[in-house]
Amino acid sequence: RDWEDDLSFNQLSLDDDTKFSDGNNPCSESRSMDHDKEEKAKEGEITRLRRDMKENLFCYIPPRVKVKRLDSYLHYARKKEDGGLIYAAHADYYILLRVCAQVVEIDARNMHRGVMSFERRLAWIEKRIDQVLHLTPPCMFMSQTGS
Repeated sequence: RDWEDDLSFNQLSLDDDTKFSDGNNPCSESRSMDHDKEEKAKEGEITRLRRDMKENLFCYIPPRVKVKRLDSYLHYARKKEDGGLIYAAHADYYILLRVCAQVVEIDARNMHRGVMSFERRLAWIEKRIDQVLHLTPPCMFMSQTGS
């Protein structure tokens, strides 16, 4: 082992801006290489996810940037293509859907249909509850005069 290459304790720093006496910063080069590897790995995972979605007849929707309404459910559309229905879905929803479908041992498409039906029913129930809560009760004065 060559002891001359080792750094003394005083030369070690957690600062990336610190440079050695020869002007090099070994952290900056390795960080950029790590960042490139992470980006390539991320792109590869997204490509693999899109391929998996396509095999299960789902269409990839990129993540939403601006959320318009927080108080309602997302309604995913279906379209006919090559004689079959293609379901459009966000990637995070699809990942969760696929895991839940694997747990209950059914197809992700069947799970998605069940979720859509359940959400429609929940929306209907919430609408009915809202209507009932906003009904005006009969006026006490009117009911007393009529008797």
